[in-house]
Amino acid sequence: MGDSSSIGKFFGHPIHIMLIHFPSALFPFALFFDILYLFDGESVYLEISKYSIWCGVTIGSFASIFGVMDLLKIKSDSKANSIAITHAITNFSVVFVYLIIGMVKLKPEFLEYHLWVTASSFVTFTFMVYGNFLGGQLVLKYRIGTEKN
Repeated sequence: MGDSSSIGKFFGHPIHIMLIHFPSALFPFALFFDILYLFDGESVYLEISKYSIWCGVTIGSFASIFGVMDLLKIKSDSKANSIAITHAITNFSVVFVYLIIGMVKLKPEFLEYHLWVTASSFVTFTFMVYGNFLGGQLVLKYRIGTEKN
């Protein structure tokens, strides 16, 4: 249980680390287009945002599967384990909230709540930044998901 290398690999590269970049880019991309819609009112911005969120949720869900596999390999009494659990809970929550936001965006009456949805997206984005910081600590400081040197 103490091996820090990733279980899920694709051509020798850890899958979790490869996948997490997509939701980390797609969620802020969606937020950007939601904010742009507030100023411009072009409906195409809402479509871009909606599809960005759904792609981010889908890929984030796959990334979480491999993240859990990596989490289970960390020694339970280590500092890295407590950071990994916080990272997992934070990023599971982020993906879940964006799932809800994506579902709200499917409703025709969504525009009535657009400002609230955008605000929720911004708050969730800040949590994602924190979760990603923790993930970076796990990889760079504790070498989780990487080969031992």
